[in-house]
Amino acid sequence: MEKREHYSRLVRRCMLAVVLGLAALGLFLGRELIADQFATSYGLTIGLWIQDSADRPRLERALASLTVPDDVNASYSFDRNSSRRSQIEVSAPTRARAVAAARDLGDIVARAYDSAGETRLDVRVPSRAYPEDNGTTTRVRAALTYGAPVAGLLAIGLLVIAWRHGRRAGAIPLPAGSGFLVAAIAAFWIGVAVLPGWLFMAVFAMMIPASIAGMIVYRMSEVRRASRWPSAPGRIIGCRTRKVDTKLSGGAPSVGNVPDITYIYTVGGVEHRGKRISIGEIKPDSPEVEAALERYQIGRTGPVFYNPAKPDEAVLERDPPASPGVMYAIAGGLMLVGLVVVFGFTRAGDVIAWLQPHFPPGAVVHAFLFFVACGLVASVSVISNLAETRAASRWPTAPGTVLSSRAESRRTLTQTGGSQTTTVWSPLVEYSYHVGERSYHGSRVAFGPEVAGARDLAEQTVQRYPAGATVSVHYDPSNPSHATLETAMAFRWVALLVPIGFFAVALFFSGRI
Repeated sequence: MEKREHYSRLVRRCMLAVVLGLAALGLFLGRELIADQFATSYGLTIGLWIQDSADRPRLERALASLTVPDDVNASYSFDRNSSRRSQIEVSAPTRARAVAAARDLGDIVARAYDSAGETRLDVRVPSRAYPEDNGTTTRVRAALTYGAPVAGLLAIGLLVIAWRHGRRAGAIPLPAGSGFLVAAIAAFWIGVAVLPGWLFMAVFAMMIPASIAGMIVYRMSEVRRASRWPSAPGRIIGCRTRKVDTKLSGGAPSVGNVPDITYIYTVGGVEHRGKRISIGEIKPDSPEVEAALERYQIGRTGPVFYNPAKPDEAVLERDPPASPGVMYAIAGGLMLVGLVVVFGFTRAGDVIAWLQPHFPPGAVVHAFLFFVACGLVASVSVISNLAETRAASRWPTAPGTVLSSRAESRRTLTQTGGSQTTTVWSPLVEYSYHVGERSYHGSRVAFGPEVAGARDLAEQTVQRYPAGATVSVHYDPSNPSHATLETAMAFRWVALLVPIGFFAVALFFSGRI
């Protein structure tokens, strides 16, 4: 019965959010039509064309003698780009009156012009008049333009709140974060319909820094929530590493290690079992893996912080990685950097115009800046890999065994673009090794760029490390889960040529050569 009430409350809140969102979208899309209802006058333009520019004085005399009714406003002007074209702006209190007055005025001007010469005046009167702006229509349009998106955001917020309450109450059997996914999808389509193109692209570009900043804020809210949780005595009953499947930056498959800590604690006479260490997740093969294994040895006792509403939800640590002020400062810094980048792209024309005088004639400044940025990014990657390779050459070694060795394929888009794909191959050598009393898994063969290409290239690595072979594993003594089989940088010369190539192209576009 209680679950049905929660479900009914969830449906009502979601329906309210949907109705509010649809109303906001309708108001925004219909803002022009709604604002036009407050118009007090309607206008149209009469087009006038003469056959010869020499007849323009005759048209001026015909227009100067034009008599306009008291309830109609009319004014004429000549086209600056064409001496044979002119127009009359007509305004009246109603649509019908504006069209009728325009037809009468057009006939009067045509008769006056035609009677003074041999050529005839071409008069074109639209069949419809349109509302003219006044103070009221401008204010109504502005209110709808800015108020409707605010109402849409309010609807999205209501949807997120209802979704979260429903999930916590058990009315929605979906994982955490599903409400934010629904809200993000709704916000995307509302943004497409509501925001101008340039503003939508700017908001879209801000999604990455905003998502990271939002995750920081969300984690801090989790920390604040957990800070009020009570504690119960607990004991560690399991401490080992667990293998997880990961992917490298290029998409190639890999494996990593995460801490697998199991503990028990008792709440109200009921024993519970937990595995969560902290509010955030520990990244595979990061230094935090070894630190967690050192802290939580089997048999260790200590407090376990649990959710009083759901005792099965518990953590061993509830402190943030830094003070709340620092974490919020990081979130704000990410947003600031994102805004600077977006401003740079949206104002790229002004930046390029400012830099153009500092380059020789013929330089392509935007191409120069692009390839310099690519070269800097590639250089940072190469320097990082070289530093890791140099450090790995001094790491101790441990005996290991190759568990599996195979060439794995995956589909990737071709260089020609479109939807065409091709198959590329990359080696996956999985091995295990022991450091002290712990077992680890690894798949890194060497530092450097992860190149995926022909199957023969991947098979060469597989043949060097067949399944069952004994290997020497170089591991980081401060973080044993960080390991490699080879201490030489893979594809060193290829990696070095990439930034050199980018800088060479940048030099070409600079106009210096």
